[in-house]
Parts: sequence; C-alpha cells; structure tokens
Amino acid sequence: MYVENRVALITGGVSGIGLSIAKELLRNGIRGVTLMDINEVTGKEVVTLLKKEYGPEKVIYIKGDVTVTLLKKEYGPEKVIYIKGDVTNASEFEGAFKTTIEIFNNIDILVNSAGISDEVNSKKTIDINLCGVLTGTYLAMDNYLSKYKTMQHPIVVNVSSIFGLDGVQSSVTYSATKHAVIGIGKCLSMKEHFMATGVRIITICPGAADTPLLSTFRTLPGRYEDISKTLLPGLHVQQPEVISRSLVKILNICNTGDVWVIEDEKCKLLEIPDRFSLKVLKTVDV
Repeated sequence: MYVENRVALITGGVSGIGLSIAKELLRNGIRGVTLMDINEVTGKEVVTLLKKEYGPEKVIYIKGDVTVTLLKKEYGPEKVIYIKGDVTNASEFEGAFKTTIEIFNNIDILVNSAGISDEVNSKKTIDINLCGVLTGTYLAMDNYLSKYKTMQHPIVVNVSSIFGLDGVQSSVTYSATKHAVIGIGKCLSMKEHFMATGVRIITICPGAADTPLLSTFRTLPGRYEDISKTLLPGLHVQQPEVISRSLVKILNICNTGDVWVIEDEKCKLLEIPDRFSLKVLKTVDV
C-alpha cells in the first residue's frame, strides 16, 4: 500500500473532498496528515471529531503562536495536525510545509484540494484554484518533497474536475481554472522536471460531489443563473468518499502525468491528446 508510513499535506483539508481524503489516508496507514485550511472554526470542529475517531493522542490543533518544540514535548508522536493557512499566501503555504516537517520529519504527498466556485469574484477563484495550486506544486517539487520524503516516489495530487475537461456554461472561471490545473500537470510531469526532482504529479478530475462547494457556489446573474438552475438537477452527485477511496487505489498504480476521472463509482485513466493527435477539421493555406 503506497500510503503506509508516509506523510501528507492536504489543502482545503477540513471539509469536502480534502477531509474525506484525509480520513481515507488515516484508514490506510498514513503516518501523519497535515490539514491546511483557511476556515479556523471548521478546523477546530474537525480536530474534535478526529480526536473522537482516532484518539486524542493522535490529533492536535496548532496555532501560529505555539512552537512546534513545545508541542512535541507535550503530545509526543502525532498523527493529524491542523494549520490555519491561505493557499493564496505563499509564506503561509510554505509555513505549512515547514511545520509538517518539524512535526513529522518528512513529507511525501501534497494534495491540492482547496477550491471555490465564485463567478462573482473571478479573481478570488483564480487566486485559489489556479495560483494556489501553482504555489503548492512548485514548493512541493522544488523545495520539500524531493528533500524530505520518507521513501522513494513522492507525489503531488492536484484536484481538477470533470469541468476541467468539459466546459460548463454557467461557471466559466471555475471551469477555466480546472482546465489550467490539468495543464499544470502536463507541464510539470515532463521528463526534465521528473528527472530533476523525482517527484511525480498526477491530476484527478472528480465528478460533482456532495460537498460545501456544490452548495455555496456563486454564478453571475441573468442568463448564467438561469443556466445554472437547469444544469444542477441533471448532475449525478457522488459522495466524497468515492473520490477518496479511488485516490488511495490510484496512488498504488499511477505514473507521473496521469489524469484520472472519478465518477459513477469508477476511476478511469485518460489519454490526453497532444495537438498532433487532434482531429483536423479544416486547413487553410496562408
């Protein structure tokens, strides 16, 4: 089992897909998990629930003003930590990596699952869904996973969406950022990067899931809102546990550059064509 005795950092880790992935990793022998999220209230609630499920000695809550050294002395070996952090803030993101290493000594897996769907504030959506993923991926590949891995084959998992493969009429910015996440994986999985770092990068594209994102998304008024009202009832909505169980299986067999769709209780490896493989509909001489 790939995840056994490894350490993971998960963004957006206190709800939805991120939290579900954390729980599944814990069930499958992960040595340590850091949950990074901007939602401090939910973070505290999640820590309380995890303490009940996995034992109080395995779960701690970290505030920025508490030193890691004191926490180690007080709690001993820990299994789960929560760090309040904003993926759009590079120093906070790097702080999550540093704290993970100080607590667990290693880091093997980064899961970039933080995301929003807010068409009213497109800049915020781009900052979180695209720039946050880029920041985390660069930090993981160039500074941390290659240097502090427990064992070989560290990995970055970027969470895109089926709407990163297909367009969605009512959530243009969201869909565009998820297309870009697939592009990040295509670029950074090329051999030059893999040979230099030894870090694999894969992209998962879940179908619609029963998470806070689905219930809190904002679209533009007018026709965008009208389109959204007709699209939502037709979506097949899966539980986040389907995605997390699939990811644990994928981690055992994946290669760098993989793009996996997770929907309808199945995970499917896709072949993404390059431009030479695309069907040419018309050619015009110039």
